[in-house]
Amino acid sequence: MDGLLAQAYLHQGALHPALTAIDEAIDANRKIPDELYFVPRDLGIKAQILARLGRVKASNDLYEKSADMLDALLSRVPTPTVERQLLNDLRHVYAGYFISLIHQGRPADAFRVIERARGRVEAQLLTHHEIVTPHQPSEVEIRLTRLNLELLDADGSSARSHILDAVYSTEQQLGDNSEADFSPPVPVPLDSFQSDLQPSELFVEYVLSEPVSYALAVTRTTVHCYSLPARDVLQKEVVQYRSELMAKKADPALGQRLFQSLLAGIPELKLKPDLIVVPDGDLNLLPFAALMNGGQYVLASHVVSVAPSGTVFDLLRHRPARNDQDASLPFLGVAAWTARARPETLLALVRRAVSEPERRQFVALPESRYEVESVADDLPGPDTVLLGSRATETAFKQLPLSRYRVIHLALHGYVDPEFPDRSALVFAPEEPPKDDGILQIREIRRLPLDASLVTLSACDTGLGPIGEEGVGNIVNAFIDSGARSVVFTLWAVEDQATTHLMMAFYRHLGSHEAKAEALRSAQLEMLRSGAPPYYWAGFELDGEPAGGLFGPLINNLPYRRSDDELPQTGRRGR
Repeated sequence: MDGLLAQAYLHQGALHPALTAIDEAIDANRKIPDELYFVPRDLGIKAQILARLGRVKASNDLYEKSADMLDALLSRVPTPTVERQLLNDLRHVYAGYFISLIHQGRPADAFRVIERARGRVEAQLLTHHEIVTPHQPSEVEIRLTRLNLELLDADGSSARSHILDAVYSTEQQLGDNSEADFSPPVPVPLDSFQSDLQPSELFVEYVLSEPVSYALAVTRTTVHCYSLPARDVLQKEVVQYRSELMAKKADPALGQRLFQSLLAGIPELKLKPDLIVVPDGDLNLLPFAALMNGGQYVLASHVVSVAPSGTVFDLLRHRPARNDQDASLPFLGVAAWTARARPETLLALVRRAVSEPERRQFVALPESRYEVESVADDLPGPDTVLLGSRATETAFKQLPLSRYRVIHLALHGYVDPEFPDRSALVFAPEEPPKDDGILQIREIRRLPLDASLVTLSACDTGLGPIGEEGVGNIVNAFIDSGARSVVFTLWAVEDQATTHLMMAFYRHLGSHEAKAEALRSAQLEMLRSGAPPYYWAGFELDGEPAGGLFGPLINNLPYRRSDDELPQTGRRGR
């Protein structure tokens, strides 16, 4: 309570009463073991008070001590989800120290501090990434599979509630604490990070705060920090603009206002056509490419991508290529929900999302089969395609996933905001069931991937709980598992339009465009056709944006497969 009292005094400008209150809080923390969790928070509050009093060195020392204590606490958390929650609860420690260092004219140190939090889970798992070989499921995993299958078929809220309780208690027995012994990731030094940027790239890391937010703009030769409007003001406008776009409307005035708030004050933007953004807070839900600049979308002038943090971006850019490129497989495509939809379903726009994991919500996605087959035809072979009833979770996991350079998943997506590790992609059911068909985040993290690109052609894959560390979503789980880049969606996408955009995206990839540039080219085609932002702005690329995927085709012809072969490595399934 004294910590909250100190914050209240601080907001009122009563610094000496605030200092007395926070000292009492810290003293109480030390005497009560259960309050150890509050020590880093209260040290951060005291550091903020000391900074306001002009005691800069003492403030910096306390911020460092607070961050070190956080590292110790985070080293003992049982799962990445808990780690994200703890970082979010204590976000003001990192944000407050970042702001203090910016005011001291120390941008390199400010970058180091915020990078201790941003993308921490991804950096940790990438640093310690190892290929995990398939294994027989444990008794607990088998029990959880059975419960998830029961949940799919359960009717009534009472039955579902009972099963969910059993799911929760079973999840606690998984013992997934393999990350707990990892040492904290070392943030990339700012000068090293700059040297790895391309001359055309502008990297912008946002820190939302009250009463002023900040944008740290980094290029190969410059570093500047710019002041932005307050966190609450920005997030309110982001939510409003996103709602307008999702309603298939255009709001040029609000799009221009957000551009003025977030990008117009960064003069480097006029010189750098490649924009890489590390969002904060609700900016994670904003398609920056759909902001308006003088009557045109940012998409028209810039290639936009996002990254969990500068450190993660640098790790992905430096990930070594396979030792044996000849042993790699170009493409894996999966489309499970290919059965022809009922006539009444075809009258409405079919969306690739479900609101909760109930089997009755898994409607057919009529275009997904055509999408996957067309992409496979346009890219070099040999490829693997899993379609319809053969596109099961079991079949997917049994493939040599570490060998595929491109993985394209045209599936239903599901987001669980309360238990983010349950967010999932939905595969086809199988009889008898070996898996539940729901590939959840906790499972995605364990996949042995080494892909240059994973495309999640499903709804809402970019959504999840938002915190200081980033977003706990399916996208970051694929980054954790070894993907260098992930194309994802910010809202529920429509089946037919998605297929059109994806085919254009891969056509540009096949023409040797870089990944982010190919996505932009496909989006520009839809924009020029008159499609509102709803149909193109919800697709973003996370991770390494540069580099193509394939060399020239042999004799300018793709490898062809016979249509009656089974979906095994190097062959195409029907």
